[in-house]
Amino acid sequence: MKAIVLFHCLNGNKFVLSSAGCTPITDFNNHLLLGGLFLHLDPFGIGGFDHLCHHRPVSMAKQLWHLLMLHNGPFEKDAQFAFVIHNILQKRASYHDC
Repeated sequence: MKAIVLFHCLNGNKFVLSSAGCTPITDFNNHLLLGGLFLHLDPFGIGGFDHLCHHRPVSMAKQLWHLLMLHNGPFEKDAQFAFVIHNILQKRASYHDC
């Protein structure tokens, strides 16, 4: 498996690099947030919220509802996913109310 991953990365394909730092990750307008927080739920980084490639903007709440309603989907089974995303939605709602 290690050889397959190394081959994948050396051929210029996408991969996630984890690093330490003092710059916080924003949860506003960050289409990489889902893959960054829940790599096992979005391994290819294509299902993120607020993605710029959406032809019609999809609200985070609507996309969250869709993900949680998928039959036997991994999102409904993850113990922390709904809690973390709910907190982000609460922060967004309080920010927009100001």
